[in-house]
Amino acid sequence: MDTKSLALHLIKEDLKYHQMVAGCSSQNVHIEFFPDMASAIKSLLGQEAEGSEWEDRYVSAIGKAEKFTRGDPPEVEAAAAEVLGMLNATG
Repeated sequence: MDTKSLALHLIKEDLKYHQMVAGCSSQNVHIEFFPDMASAIKSLLGQEAEGSEWEDRYVSAIGKAEKFTRGDPPEVEAAAAEVLGMLNATG
């Protein structure tokens, strides 16, 4: 798997994880663990800059994408590709 494919896969998994956490929360089941996918994706995409600006953009892009994704594989794929596109455009 090349780095772009792996980054896209990690973004998809992060979207699904955020949806699972939101679903659990809606049933009063609270999950306190959030894996740091942003750092792994940042490294894969060659974004070595210090500071949190890139991570802030990632979190913002994930937040926007997860609002419009129901969890269906084609929707998750499209949302992840959009997030990756936003990161590449601003990276």
